[in-house]
Amino acid sequence: MSLPIPLLIKAAASSSTPLAELLRNGLVIAQRSHQEAIAKWLTCELNGYPSHNPIPFYRHITVYDEKQESYGINLLQPIGVLESMVHTPSSFLDVTEPQSGKTLKVTPLALQPVMEMLRNLITEWGLAMEKNGITGDEEGNFSQEDKQKVQTLQLPSLQLDNADKPAFPILPTEKYNKNGLQSLVEILEKETTNPQLDAKTQEELQAALITLRAQLSLNKPQWSIIYAVHSTLKEIVDSGRQMIPYLSELFPL
Repeated sequence: MSLPIPLLIKAAASSSTPLAELLRNGLVIAQRSHQEAIAKWLTCELNGYPSHNPIPFYRHITVYDEKQESYGINLLQPIGVLESMVHTPSSFLDVTEPQSGKTLKVTPLALQPVMEMLRNLITEWGLAMEKNGITGDEEGNFSQEDKQKVQTLQLPSLQLDNADKPAFPILPTEKYNKNGLQSLVEILEKETTNPQLDAKTQEELQAALITLRAQLSLNKPQWSIIYAVHSTLKEIVDSGRQMIPYLSELFPL
C-alpha cells in the first residue's frame, strides 16, 4: 500500500480522477491529520454550502442572460452535482440571482474553472504536506509529529487563521486588477513569438492569451479564471524558466 499524501498528489494531477472521489480522500486525510479547517472546507465542497455562509472565491461566477447582461451568482451545490454537469455538455443549471430574483442558466463551460481551481488547490495542499515531510503511513494514519507539523503548514491560497471556520480558498486580489491583467497580456504577446519555445509551450501560451484577452474585454472579469490561468503559467515557467524570460519576471526565484 502506498503512502496517502503521494497518492493524493497523483490523483489530483490526473484529470481522470473524479473530483468528488478526490475530495473524499482529502477529507479522510484532513480528519486523520487533525486539519480541522480544511476538513470543514472539503465537507462543504462535498455536501454543498449553506446559503448564509461565505463561499470560496472560485464559486462566485459571472453568468449572462438572453440580453447579454451580466450577473454575479454563488454556486452552493455539492461538487458532485457540478461535476456531473461538466460531463453533460447539453445540461444547464438553473440558479436564482438574489438581488433581482432572476432565474439564470449556468452552462457546463462556466463550471470548468471551478473544477480546475479545486484540483489545483488540492495539489497545492498535497505538495505542501509532502515538502514538510508529512506523508502518513501505509495504513493511512498520521503520527503525532505529522499532526504537529500540519499546524504550521504554509498554504498561501488558504486561510487557516481560525480552525473553527472552513479554510476557505482566497483570491490575492492585490495581484489581480485590470492594470495587472493588461501587463500579463502584453507579456504573453511577447512570449508567444519566442522562437526558442517548443510547440507544446507555444500552444499553452496561446490558449492562456486568448482566455486573458477575453477577460480583459469584460467590465467585470472573472478573477477565478484569471487566477487559474496564472497558476498554469507559473507551472510553465517553473518547468522551463530559462526559455521564458518575460514571464519569468512575474515569478522570481
